[in-house]
Amino acid sequence: MTQSGRSQARGRVEPPRSNIALPGVVPVKLDVTDRAAVAAAADTARDVTLLINNAGIARFGGLMDDGALEALRDHFETNVFGMLSMSRAFARNLARNGGGAILNVLSVFTDEFTRR
Repeated sequence: MTQSGRSQARGRVEPPRSNIALPGVVPVKLDVTDRAAVAAAADTARDVTLLINNAGIARFGGLMDDGALEALRDHFETNVFGMLSMSRAFARNLARNGGGAILNVLSVFTDEFTRR
């Protein structure tokens, strides 16, 4: 299961436009800041053995710029709390399936590549 960024459909899990064609890999697009979407994804993917947290945003600018506080809140909601929410939501599934792994991709380039 993979996930990337914020979905326009809040509270829903939807397939992303993806060229991933690997057996057993199911890409999932969701808003990692939306608790209902995170819970729905964990409920949908009960057989997961690998979670790839691929969500991330980067809003560049100075701390004194207009909108800096909102940008910083968005960063933390997506890049920190979103990753933590996904990890916590899937921990039970991973444990039930005999373990597994969580891979957190921490790169501003992630967003660039998932838009293509």
